[in-house]
Amino acid sequence: MLVVPRTYITANDQNSVSIKDFEKSDFISLSKETAFRSIMDYYCNSIGFNPSIIFESGNPGIVRGLVGAGLGVAFWPEISWGKLNDDSVKILHIKDINCRRTLYISSPEEKQLTKTAQLFHNFLLQFFSDFKK
Repeated sequence: MLVVPRTYITANDQNSVSIKDFEKSDFISLSKETAFRSIMDYYCNSIGFNPSIIFESGNPGIVRGLVGAGLGVAFWPEISWGKLNDDSVKILHIKDINCRRTLYISSPEEKQLTKTAQLFHNFLLQFFSDFKK
């Protein structure tokens, strides 16, 4: 997903765009130390896209705020960061990058989970199962 200022106009008011349309755009990004940034760098490199990153932050709220202020665009992992409840930005699907992110949950085999841990485990499985639908 790509988060852009609300004022950004897409052709025919589409909700999906080609990342190549953003070759000259300024990008706001999470810092290089974050897992999400590593993933996005990998996918961009895989299609020969080199975003012009003008600002980095470790805080997703700052990234969203700077995009909302019209200072650039940013990649947005909707599943883990959630939907945007912000009228100053909008989310666009990226057509030419098929990103996947694998999340793991693990527990020790030799120990039985506490009731709380088991409830949390079940919640995670249900949440991501529902999200796929």
